[in-house]
Amino acid sequence: MSYHHQPVVPVHLARTSRRTNVAPASSRPPLPGWAVEGLAVLGVTALGVAAAIFVEWATSSVEQRGIRSSARAHRRAGHAVAADHIGWGRRPNIIGGRRPDVFVRRANGTCVIEEHETTKSVGRRHSREQDRDLRRTARTMGCEYEQIVHRA
Repeated sequence: MSYHHQPVVPVHLARTSRRTNVAPASSRPPLPGWAVEGLAVLGVTALGVAAAIFVEWATSSVEQRGIRSSARAHRRAGHAVAADHIGWGRRPNIIGGRRPDVFVRRANGTCVIEEHETTKSVGRRHSREQDRDLRRTARTMGCEYEQIVHRA
């Protein structure tokens, strides 16, 4: 005759549950290791992506969000894109003494120069001079030019 010996746990260390309809953890079948790891990775990944998107949005200005949105749209269209934006891989070269916010080289060889401003910044002397210089440079390079004004 064999007896299954369970360790005696002192009463003050024993865990009790007020919910009597829940089986103790030891009697529930455990999840397979791959399931636990998969759920953890998915949860952490989803949470990390959501947090990164929020932080990116919350810490950027209207102008920076416009630059990022425009650059991503051009890249999705299959064009080579350089953007003057933190975290973007390639910055545009200085052309005509100025660095544009977005420079796009299309597959057909044409190019687009974009300068992004806000309703507050568009009237400033620096913005007016930059617009004039980039517009002139775009014309001599045979590129399209667009100044995009975002609501501040």
